Amino acid sequence: VSTQSTWGHKAVRAVIGSGSYLTHAPQAPYFGTWAGAKRGYVEIYKQLNGDIDWLNVQFYNQGAGCYTTYDGLFSPSAAKDNVKDLIDAGIPANKIVLGKYYPASNGGSGFIEPNALQGFMVQAKKNLNWNGGFMVWGYKCNGGMDASQAKTWGSLMQSTFGNSLPGRSGSGTGINVDTGSNTGTGSNSGSGSGSGSSGSGSGSGSAGTGGKTTTRCGSSWGDANTRCGQDCVNDGGCAGSKCWADLSLVPCQSVNTGSGSGTGTKPSTGSGSGTGTKPSTGSGSGTGTKPSTGSGSGTGTKPSTGTGSGTGTKPSTGTGSGTGTKPSTGTGSGSGSGSPPTNTRCGTSWVDADTKCGKNCKYPEDCPAGNNCFASVS
Repeated sequence: VSTQSTWGHKAVRAVIGSGSYLTHAPQAPYFGTWAGAKRGYVEIYKQLNGDIDWLNVQFYNQGAGCYTTYDGLFSPSAAKDNVKDLIDAGIPANKIVLGKYYPASNGGSGFIEPNALQGFMVQAKKNLNWNGGFMVWGYKCNGGMDASQAKTWGSLMQSTFGNSLPGRSGSGTGINVDTGSNTGTGSNSGSGSGSGSSGSGSGSGSAGTGGKTTTRCGSSWGDANTRCGQDCVNDGGCAGSKCWADLSLVPCQSVNTGSGSGTGTKPSTGSGSGTGTKPSTGSGSGTGTKPSTGSGSGTGTKPSTGTGSGTGTKPSTGTGSGTGTKPSTGTGSGSGSGSPPTNTRCGTSWVDADTKCGKNCKYPEDCPAGNNCFASVS
């Protein structure tokens, strides 16, 4: 085993070069007395002159009760195969990565709940100056670790060791729980139309994220996930904190509303814009009757103190006249008279009359039942 492992390592290193990471993942007993007088992987490490960047040691599936307590992992043992024993054998503490499986369904023995394991690790960092970190085995196909469980494990362990890669001091870009980013965009518009006084419209869009991504800075994954912090690519973009991935966009969402108003003797359209996940459109229309009382919001052909209502000598969908110093979207009352409309046709609504070549009319009674007379159609 020693000859095969050293030969295989050197062959791979010759291909990938010294700038790439090369690690091994032996089971824990291969470091102990069980592996012979030279203790197996202890001798391999020596023969390779420490060229292994780090060792992902499998402290599991070695029998009931093995490697399940602090002493079993970090105190000197007769088998000489735990973290303390490896350090005493000359393997650097920062190259010894403690491996476990998660959840319990993913292995046969050696399982420790993440919270308990984190407590062991904190104690070992203090007592042994051990900072190699951890690795976890998860096998999805047999009902194993899902994304939520991976985050639970990763958040606990990252709070203990941070994001640094083991083995090479000061090297590496960092390891986070998940990776990936996405950007949400949206737009919305509102429109409205009416006859008589100017029409108005409004629209609203669903919540948008303003271009924020799922990779943001924070003091922990939970902190970054619950607030809309600074976007980042790696830890270098986060002053005093770290870069976390696979975050929720909900904290970055806001609801935007667009609105608009139009002016003139023709039905007018207001529009607005914002950000949302789906566009939405609001519209409105109005009609005049004989005698008519119409209402709307916006500005007419002359400044007005609001929308007017009154009685015309003939039905009209034109604008009313009034007095005012500035255009206003307030409400008020006024009186005026209109002249017979031009470009008038019958329809069930202004849009219906505007989009089809219906019957010409001057008054509502000129139209078939269920129709009205609409002016300023195209």
